[in-house]
Amino acid sequence: MQTFIEKSIEQIITKSLPTPSTYIILPTRRARKKWQEKYSENRKAELLPRILAISDFLENLSDIVIADQVTLLLELYQVYKKIFQENTENIQTFIYFGNTLIQDFNRIDLNIPKDKIQNFFEYLTASKAIERWGGNYITNSKQKKQVYQYFNYWEKLQIVYINYKKELEKKNIGYRGLLYQKLNKKLSITYIEKQKIDRICFIGLNQLSLSEVLIIKKLNKQIPTEFYWDIDDYLLENDQQEAGIHIKKSIKKLPNAYHKTITSNFSKRKQTIKLIETNSNIHQVKTIGQIITNRLEEIKEKSENLEDFSKKLKTTIIILPNETLLLPLLNSFSSGKYFNKPINYFLNITMGIPLSQTATFNYLTQLLNLINNKIIQKRETKILTSKIQALFSHQFIQKETQAKADELFNNAPAYTTIDNQLKSSFLQDETVQKSLGLIEKDDELLIKTLEVLETIIEKQHKTNTLEYQSLIETYKTIKSLDQKLNKIQQKIETKALIELTLKILKTTSVSLVGDPKQKIQIMGMLEARSLDFEEVYILSANEGTLPSKKQIETTIPYDIALNFGLPTYYDRDASTAYNFYRIIQRSEKITITYTDPFTSENGKEKSRYILQIKEELPNNTNKTIIEKRLTSKINISSIPVQKIKKTENLISKIKKQLEYGISPSAINLYTRNPIDFFLKYIINVNQSEERQETINNKDFGTVIHEALDKIYDNFTEKWITQEHIAEINNTNRLENLVRETIESNINGLSFEKGRNEISLEIITKLLQNYLQVIKKNAPYYIISKEKTYNATIPMQIDEIGEIKFKIIGKADLVDYANGNIRVVDYKTGKFDKPSLKAENLEEILTNYKKEKIVQLLTYKYLIYKQIQIDKIKLPDKNPNANVIPGFYFFRALKEEFQQYQIKEEPSKPLEFQAFAETFYLTFASQILNPDNLLVETIY
Repeated sequence: MQTFIEKSIEQIITKSLPTPSTYIILPTRRARKKWQEKYSENRKAELLPRILAISDFLENLSDIVIADQVTLLLELYQVYKKIFQENTENIQTFIYFGNTLIQDFNRIDLNIPKDKIQNFFEYLTASKAIERWGGNYITNSKQKKQVYQYFNYWEKLQIVYINYKKELEKKNIGYRGLLYQKLNKKLSITYIEKQKIDRICFIGLNQLSLSEVLIIKKLNKQIPTEFYWDIDDYLLENDQQEAGIHIKKSIKKLPNAYHKTITSNFSKRKQTIKLIETNSNIHQVKTIGQIITNRLEEIKEKSENLEDFSKKLKTTIIILPNETLLLPLLNSFSSGKYFNKPINYFLNITMGIPLSQTATFNYLTQLLNLINNKIIQKRETKILTSKIQALFSHQFIQKETQAKADELFNNAPAYTTIDNQLKSSFLQDETVQKSLGLIEKDDELLIKTLEVLETIIEKQHKTNTLEYQSLIETYKTIKSLDQKLNKIQQKIETKALIELTLKILKTTSVSLVGDPKQKIQIMGMLEARSLDFEEVYILSANEGTLPSKKQIETTIPYDIALNFGLPTYYDRDASTAYNFYRIIQRSEKITITYTDPFTSENGKEKSRYILQIKEELPNNTNKTIIEKRLTSKINISSIPVQKIKKTENLISKIKKQLEYGISPSAINLYTRNPIDFFLKYIINVNQSEERQETINNKDFGTVIHEALDKIYDNFTEKWITQEHIAEINNTNRLENLVRETIESNINGLSFEKGRNEISLEIITKLLQNYLQVIKKNAPYYIISKEKTYNATIPMQIDEIGEIKFKIIGKADLVDYANGNIRVVDYKTGKFDKPSLKAENLEEILTNYKKEKIVQLLTYKYLIYKQIQIDKIKLPDKNPNANVIPGFYFFRALKEEFQQYQIKEEPSKPLEFQAFAETFYLTFASQILNPDNLLVETIY
């Protein structure tokens, strides 16, 4: 296979032999390295031309340096504060909004002519002024203030833009759009002549911004400029194909440059394309891991030695549009060796991974949250024992320290005091010493955090490439933040500084760059530009990922962006289509995986590119298309599943947790995946959550629950009538209630426009529908709302002895009417009636899909226990009240109150309680049995 880079070298040499003053410009640094390597092989005795990535080329021509994101953000905040003064958000709220604003300014400078920018802001302000017409109808003073701030922002946005650019220019720093705009102004004839460039060859580019086009036009007037486009005739000549849109536009915009299209003969190339449907993301990575492992084993059997094996191994690329799958993918590869070399020897990663996915971020999150939650009493610092024990169980802590911590904290009280005795227990571990010092005295927080990181970096040096690089990136980010805060003299209280630090780290990625000569490459789609591989694997080929969702984080309305030529998601989709077809057009074997929308967690349809392949290519005799559907759990004996042996220490911790209290959600988590149960409830490791710019599913449920809690505020231990419900069910009243609930739960979220505004309306409507449904049940008596109940069950378990198993459950609502006590739970997820039916207790203990039954069974048991000890007060003191637990599914309110059914469940209260206790005893026996390993479950 002749690659695009090899063909471009041929074409350039054929046209004219490059000199040391010839500039070769490629889309990425990775492509630049490959081009240089191939050119050196081809023309060994010659001096190399100047070979650069396009971003480096344009930055070298300019006198402005691209600043890091922390610098750009803090500089913007200073300008924003001066302009808006008392109405300025605090910095930790500003960070997400500020990042979006910087992106918008960048898009403006890249794509709007300088003489049209004034018109753009005038148009933007005018469009917002139209919205004022409804402002006179607002009487609420809080809402009036919000409306004033909203319009004040749009009126002053241009002032922010102008002043921000001035501040950046004073310091000779900027974002890419500003750099290109300044460079465009700077490119005089004299300046271009000074660069001493005799020829410029742009290779493998696709989408050019207006600023880039204007710069290239000026260069082309003085210097011969050539373009070598990497696009097949199939994509360029087919008007139905969006993949060729940007290259067609670029050729049209640059008529005076030399243009050469390098085709791949895609339609004539013989290829095998496998389309594999899986049932989850983890199933995807395990599938690819198995395929790669099998290929390596096949080659190994046919090879004589390592050199022979390396030659036979074909160039392979694994494309990950979803970067969060990188770590699961790496874990899915075989741990076997090939001529004494592990698979990592043949592997190279060239892509970014979010810092939030790394062990470094996990450790810092635990450490800084300990500071946030510490208690100072009588000059003593106290922290939760379970949290410090979880921190000490982290992989960055020495195993000797972990063992000592377990011994020290096992029978310790709920809170641990940081004193000299505690510190002296861990003198051998400098990371622990520095961490304890930071928790105790959090002045100079960032400096001390850097000292903690230094101790970890020293231990991790060259032991784990991924974690080492994430540590370095974290260190650089925090150091930069500290320097910038000192420079602008921005004082922030400790809790706010912790929140700001973690938010900045969440928006940071680690760029992984390895050896480009390795045969198996893992990349994102953009990193693969201009590169070709014999075998291609593309994961996550679902709508919303490939291409990404039809949403761009921006403050600029879509119609205005379109009118002024700013890129929209249509432009982004066209670029993604180009990158997709470009990466597969020269390969021999292509494997594309996607998840079934009905069984996977993302619920997205298969990618349009799969549909295009199935529709357009079957008639081509050179293409073999194979479709597979893998619905069962993949069996990979060579890839170990995570297992944890139950040591005496671990059993002691589990027993302690059972006696402290277990909820239905904890039981269900154990049924679903014992390892997740272990991480969350035994060592207290929780996954970090990314802040959402739109209301997500979890937020949606939280808002509905809290709004209903507020609705029932004045009715606890009172009767509620149909008249009461009719009074509550008022659109304006409910909308204000929902708005307040959103504001109190999701800090900094804007819901004046777009999806969040729609979510507000949907939540209000759902509450109205719910109130309409329950109105017919009135009058009923409210016993409690959002109340936690518990009951302790003494148990005797073989080899463990007696334990006091505490069951806890928080009921959304407990009410009473017609001789029945109802325990009500609200569900905003999907309604699945079969999941509420089971044959026996064994089914609900082994089938995670029956988890809702566990919840209702527990509610029923707890309320009967409360009745027994006279903790439930009924208005008519009915001693024979039945307990009926159930759900209201907000997606299926027509179904009304949904109960569960276990075929073998007895109806009498005392018999039911014994029945339920059998379930809890079975669960406790299983989880405490030392012979039952905690084994990872993969669905």
